[in-house]
Amino acid sequence: MTDATAQATVTATTTATLIDEHVDVVTRLCQQGHVNAARGYAAGLVVDEPLVGHVASAAVAAATGDLPALRSAVAAASALAPNHAAVLGAAAVMHALAGDAALAYETARAAFGAGATARGRNALARLMLGIGKRNDGLAMLEALVADGDDAEAHMQLGAQKRMYGPEVALEHYVAAFLRAPTEPTPMQAILHEVRESSWPVGVAVLARHMRATAETSSLRFVADLLGLAARLYLKNTPLASLVETPPTLFTGALEAAREVPVGAQLVLAGLLVDLGRVDEAQLGLSRAAPALSTPHERAHHAFLEGRLAQAAGRVQEAAVRYEAALVHEPGYTDAACNLIDVLVGIKTPAANERIASVVAEIPESKRRLNPMLTYNEAGLLEMRGDRKGALELVAFLQEGPLGVLEPAVRAMHARLSRVTRV
Repeated sequence: MTDATAQATVTATTTATLIDEHVDVVTRLCQQGHVNAARGYAAGLVVDEPLVGHVASAAVAAATGDLPALRSAVAAASALAPNHAAVLGAAAVMHALAGDAALAYETARAAFGAGATARGRNALARLMLGIGKRNDGLAMLEALVADGDDAEAHMQLGAQKRMYGPEVALEHYVAAFLRAPTEPTPMQAILHEVRESSWPVGVAVLARHMRATAETSSLRFVADLLGLAARLYLKNTPLASLVETPPTLFTGALEAAREVPVGAQLVLAGLLVDLGRVDEAQLGLSRAAPALSTPHERAHHAFLEGRLAQAAGRVQEAAVRYEAALVHEPGYTDAACNLIDVLVGIKTPAANERIASVVAEIPESKRRLNPMLTYNEAGLLEMRGDRKGALELVAFLQEGPLGVLEPAVRAMHARLSRVTRV
C-alpha cells in the first residue's frame, strides 16, 4: 500500500466515523421532538464538513419523512462522493421512501458492498427488512454479529427471531446488553420479554427461576440484575415486603459478575448504589478496577465512586471523582450533571465558576440531548440574569418528553415568564 493510498484510507475512515457520530446526534434530536434543532445542527455542519453535513441533513429528512428535502440532501452528497457507502445508504432510504423498493434494494446492496460502517450496515439491514427482503436483512445482521459481535445487530436479530420463541429473542437481547451495558434499549427489551411472558408471578420470583434454570453465566448474571431491578422498583412501597431479599442475593450477584465483561459489572455496581447496598457496591467497584481498559469504563467507574461519596455526604470527594470521570470522558453528561449538583450545594464563587465551565466544556449537541444538563444550563443562565436565554432553553425542553423533570421545568417557565412580564 502506498503512502497516498494509506492516507486516503485513513481519511475515508475518519469521514465515515464523523458521519456516524453526527447522524446519531440528529437522529436522537428528532426522536426527542427537536426537529428544528436537528435541521439547524445539520445545516451548520455543511460549512466545515460538506459531505458530513449533507448526509446528516438526509438523516433528518428521512426521520421526518420529508422526501423533497431528502432528495435535495442526497443530490448534494452524491455530487461530492457518489460512491460513498453513507451516501448510497441515504439514497437507498430515499428510494424506499419514494416507493421504489427494487431500486432501494439494489442501492442498499451497493452501499453494503462499498464498505458501510457497523452503524450503516445496521441501518441497511433495517431497510432490507422494511422493504420485505427479510433474508437479506437477516444475513446482514448475522454477518455483523459474526464480524464484530455488534450490539445493535443482536437487538434487531432478537426482534426478528422472536417468532421462534421468547428464549431465542432473550438470548440476543442478553448478548446486546453485555456488549453495550450502559445503553438502555437492551435491558428494556429484556424487561419487555419478561413482562410479555406468561409467568404468573412477579419479576423477582421470575428472576430467581431464570437463575436456577439458566444454562449460561450470561443469563445467570442478567437474572440477578432483573431480581435486583425488581427490588429497586418496589423499594419504599408496601409491596417490598412481599419479595424475599436474602443477603445471599447480593453476594450471589457479585460472584456471577466475575464471569461477565467489566462494563456489565459496573451496571451491577450502579444498581447496588441505587439500592443503598454501599458495601456490596464498593466491593463490586474494587473488583472491577483492575479490569478497566477503555476511557468509558474508567469514566463510569469514577462516576459510580462519586455517587457513593455523594450518597455518604462526602461532597468534596464526590466532586473529585466526577471530575475524574470527565477527564476520562469529557462528554460524560451524567458525570457533568452530578458534578453540577454537588457544586450547587457547595455555594462558593469558585464552585459557581466551575459550574459555568462544566457546561461550556460539553458540546452543545450533547447538552441538548440531555434534558437534565439543558435544564442545568437554563438554571445557570437564570442565575446570571439571562432570562431570554433561559426561556429559550426551557422552550426547547418543552418540545420533548420531560419525565420527572416536568414539574421543575414548568416552575422555571412560570418563574421566568412572570419576571419577564414585569
